[in-house]
Amino acid sequence: MRFFTAFLILLLSSLPGFAHSPYFSDWSCQSEEGYSLRLFYGDGIIGPDPASVVALDPEGHLLAIQPVGTGSYPLPGAICQIADPEIGAIWHAVPEDFFVGVKIFGDTEQLRKARWQYEPGVVRKEFGFEKSPLSDVSFLTIVSSEITSNRTAAVILAISSFAILVSLAGLVRPVTFDGPVPRRILFGVLWLIPLPVFALLSLVVVLFDAPSVQLIALSASVGGILAVALIWFYSRLRRRSID
Repeated sequence: MRFFTAFLILLLSSLPGFAHSPYFSDWSCQSEEGYSLRLFYGDGIIGPDPASVVALDPEGHLLAIQPVGTGSYPLPGAICQIADPEIGAIWHAVPEDFFVGVKIFGDTEQLRKARWQYEPGVVRKEFGFEKSPLSDVSFLTIVSSEITSNRTAAVILAISSFAILVSLAGLVRPVTFDGPVPRRILFGVLWLIPLPVFALLSLVVVLFDAPSVQLIALSASVGGILAVALIWFYSRLRRRSID
């Protein structure tokens, strides 16, 4: 117990070392009006980094800012927009409400320090944006856009769904293996390992990447279809071997 307590204290005390300053996404969208949109992230420490969408002028001055969900992503099209599945909204800039603030975009130490006054998740400032319902965009556009910006989560969720369902199939209808008892026990354990492993992996992806319900449903469906196909194929092979 003392060892566990000491380990927990050490782990928690090391978290500040992983802290980072606010940063911008690689993605940006240049508007016809001359401003650009970027996603701006704070420090989630042990969770997903909180996010805001910002409008910047060509020199990097802040023109508008709006806190958004951690799973937000850009939508394709001529108009710069951000989908926020957490609240079911689409955010777009309103130039009439812009306010020219300090310069925060750039690589100098002074600019990095300037970002702290707008750190997402800590400082809540919002102006220059308005929202519309996410339902205004087609399901296909929503899913394709999120997969493009968060393909790693989509692949992991699909693989996890596949592995979990196959493992559950082994629980519901035990898979038999030839050979001595120790070997059969070993194969049985290996067959069931994916259940807790991929269940935990899916949980981590959902908590840290915050994918939308649509992406989770699509990924789980793809993995489920592949798992059912594999189980069906395996059943057919066993029937043929018995016959």
